[in-house]
Amino acid sequence: MKTNPFDLTGKIALVTGASRGIGEEIARLLAEYGAYVIISARKAGACQAVAESIVKAGGKAEAFACNIGNMDDIKSVFGHIRAKHGKLDILIN
Repeated sequence: MKTNPFDLTGKIALVTGASRGIGEEIARLLAEYGAYVIISARKAGACQAVAESIVKAGGKAEAFACNIGNMDDIKSVFGHIRAKHGKLDILIN
């Protein structure tokens, strides 16, 4: 029996800049391969729209607004990941 080398089931991924463009497409692809994707960018509404679209397509995603230029925002997103998921497997900046 062959296994899929791209199976990301059970993996937690954080993609910054995922509200549009390349970041959004990376997030969608990770979700297609089974990862739970945390959509992050500065604007909460745009993050939420992408996350909802991924979930509607059958993937697993959530939105978390974060300005990576703000250390308090970075601490907040990683605190959330630690509390909710206990780990982070994939980080795409």
